[in-house]
Amino acid sequence: MKHLLSFIFLCLMAGNLSAAGEYKTTWMVNHDTEADAYLTGTGKAEHYNVAIFIPADLLGTNSFKVGGFGFFLITSEVKNVKVWISNNLPPYGRAADLETVSVPQSDLIGWGNFNDIKFSQEYTVPAEGLYVGWSFDITGLNEYYSQYPMLYTIENSREYAFMSCSASSPMWTKNQGNAYAHILVGSDEFKNNAAAAAINIVDTYAIVGEEATIPLVIQNQGVEPITSITCTVSSEGLPTTEETFYPQLSTLFATETLEIPVNNGGKTEAKLKTITITQVNGQPNESASNTASGKLITTLEKPTPVPVVEEFTGTWCGYCPYGIVGMDKAHKTFGDNAVLIAVHSGDPMQINEYENILNSVSGFPDAWMNRSYSFFPESSTILNVIKEGMEVFAPATMQLTATWTGNEQTAIQFDTETTFPYNDPDGHFALAYVLTADGLSGSGSSWAQSNYLRGSSGDSEMSYWYTAASRVYNFSYDHVAVAAWGIDNGLEGTINPTIIAGLPQRGRFQANLSANQLIQDKSKLKAIALLFDTTTGKIVQAAQTNISSNTVIKLEDITELIDQYLTEGSTVTLEDITQLIDLYLAQ
Repeated sequence: MKHLLSFIFLCLMAGNLSAAGEYKTTWMVNHDTEADAYLTGTGKAEHYNVAIFIPADLLGTNSFKVGGFGFFLITSEVKNVKVWISNNLPPYGRAADLETVSVPQSDLIGWGNFNDIKFSQEYTVPAEGLYVGWSFDITGLNEYYSQYPMLYTIENSREYAFMSCSASSPMWTKNQGNAYAHILVGSDEFKNNAAAAAINIVDTYAIVGEEATIPLVIQNQGVEPITSITCTVSSEGLPTTEETFYPQLSTLFATETLEIPVNNGGKTEAKLKTITITQVNGQPNESASNTASGKLITTLEKPTPVPVVEEFTGTWCGYCPYGIVGMDKAHKTFGDNAVLIAVHSGDPMQINEYENILNSVSGFPDAWMNRSYSFFPESSTILNVIKEGMEVFAPATMQLTATWTGNEQTAIQFDTETTFPYNDPDGHFALAYVLTADGLSGSGSSWAQSNYLRGSSGDSEMSYWYTAASRVYNFSYDHVAVAAWGIDNGLEGTINPTIIAGLPQRGRFQANLSANQLIQDKSKLKAIALLFDTTTGKIVQAAQTNISSNTVIKLEDITELIDQYLTEGSTVTLEDITQLIDLYLAQ
C-alpha cells in the first residue's frame, strides 16, 4: 500500500548474474528500506523467537553463503539475546541445528541500530534454503516498544518472516511482511558498482511552466556502497538531459528515492519519460535493470484533492480507541474535505467487500492514506497525514450526487462527474463506491468496545478511555463502512481511458441495498465515490455527499390525495392535487 507496491525487487532476477570471479562478502538488508514499517508483539514479557527464511534464489546467483545475522533493537528491556542459523525452523525449546551465538548484554547496541553478529563460519545455502533468526527475552513492559519489540516492513515481494513466543504462541506463525534485519552473504558472482531502477514510475503531475521532478526508486545491487549515480532523462521531441546525484546506499539491496528533474514540455499533455542510470560511483553501471519509464502529466490547474483515510478497527481491539478518537477529531477538523472510512474486522460491523483489503492489514489499529502508506491513527498523526494529503496533486476534479431511487429506500443512485485537466489517450482510472454510517450500535459482547487504555494517562483527548471500563457497552460507532462496490481497485469501465482535458466524464451506478442488514438509520448514511489509479492501486481523488430523497409518485398517490380532498373537513386543496400531478408528469 505504498509507493513501492509496484517495485518488484530485481535481486530475484537471474538475468542480472555476473560471471564467476573474486569471492566477496557483504551485509545485505533483508527488508525494504523505504517500505512502511509496523511494530508487532504480544504485549507481554516473554520469550520471543524470530526467523527469516533464505531461499536459494534470493540473490539470483548460482550459489551463495550466509555468514552472519543482524537484528534491529528497539527496546532496552531485553536479555538472553541469541542469533542462530538452521536448516529448519527449530521446534519450540530446541536449538538451531547449525549454530547459535549468544550475544553478551554489554555488546548490545541500543535503539535504532543494527546489531550485526557473525557466525563462526559461513554456510552454503542449499536448494531447500536456510533459516536465520534471533531470540530474546522481554524483561519488563515499562517501555512502549517492549510490548511490540519486533519491527517489520509491509512488502509484497517477499514474505519469509516467522515468529513464535513462549506463552502466547509457542508454534511458529508466518508474519505479514518482512523483519528488519541484516544478513551477511558471500558469493563469487557479486557486482561491484550496480544500481537498479524501479520497473515502473508512477504518473507524476506538474503545472505547465513550473519545475518538475519524477521520483525514481534505486536499489544497490553491488557490494560497493553507492555514493553517486549519474542519470539521463530522455523524451520524444525533447533534448536528453544528464545529472549526477549523491545517494547513500551502504548495503546490498538498500533502496532510496531520488527526485529526478525532468523537462516540462510547456503544454498540457501526458509525456513519457525514460530515465537511465548510466554510472555508479563514477563507473559504468553493472546492473542490467538500469532503465525506468513513466508519464509526466502537465496541466494548467491543480485540482483540489480530497484525502481518504481507511481506518482498520474492531470491537475486540483494545488499542483501537486511539483510532476512534483520531477519526472523530479528523471529522471535526476537516468535515467533508476529507473522506473517513472505518473498516471493521472480526465484529458485527465487518463487511465482505473489504475482505481482500483486510487480508493485507498488518495489525490493529491501523490506517491507510489513499492506499499509499499506513500509519497509526492517533489524533495528531491522522491530522498531519490528512494535511499532507491535501497538498498532493490530484489528477481530476470530482462531483457526486446520491439519491434514493424509490419510496422503500432500498437502492441508491450514484451520479459522478469526473473532469481531468489534461489530455491522455491511455488513462488508467476506475471508480469505486462506499456507503458509511454514523451511530451504529448493538447489544451483546460482540458490540462492546475493548479498552486497554483504562488506567492510563497523558493525552487529554483520550481521557474518556482512561476512565472507561475495560469493555464499553452500548457504544455508538461512526464512519463505519456498511457497503462497498469495487473497493479493491475500482470497477472496470467506469472511467473512459481516453481522457480529454476539460470534458466531464459522467457516470451512474445503481446500488441495491435490499439485503443489507447493517444499516440502522438511513438519515445517517454518507455516499462516497473513490477514483483509483488502476496501475498503482492508489486512491487519487474522492467525493462524498449525503443521500437525498427521490420519492416516486404513483397514480395511487394522486387518487388517495383526491379522496382526502373529498373528505369532509380535509385540509387538502386543489392546488395540492395540481402540484402532485405536475410532479408525477415530470418523473
